[in-house]
Amino acid sequence: MILHEMTLPAFVEELASNSPAPGGGSIAALGGALAAGLVSMVGELTRGREKYAAAQADMEKTLVDNGMTIIDVNKDEFKTAAAAAYDELGWTELRTQIYEEAGL
Repeated sequence: MILHEMTLPAFVEELASNSPAPGGGSIAALGGALAAGLVSMVGELTRGREKYAAAQADMEKTLVDNGMTIIDVNKDEFKTAAAAAYDELGWTELRTQIYEEAGL
């Protein structure tokens, strides 16, 4: 099964199954691909238009810089949410033990 070749309904069905993949990483990648598509669409709608010519280089740099910043925001929020979930489930000690054994 090649995920990026699946139809959207088939992908969602596989996501909802008892299979461990696709999972969070696949969904994050899909979200990134969708966001990139939207950014590209905006770029295509403004590229070459005289009205936006002076700002084009700044817009491109801002998109790249802000996109890279989002990576860290997501990482930090995920770590906070994961820690809270492990605490709620009473798995913090087990998680720590697993990480130590794995050398993480």
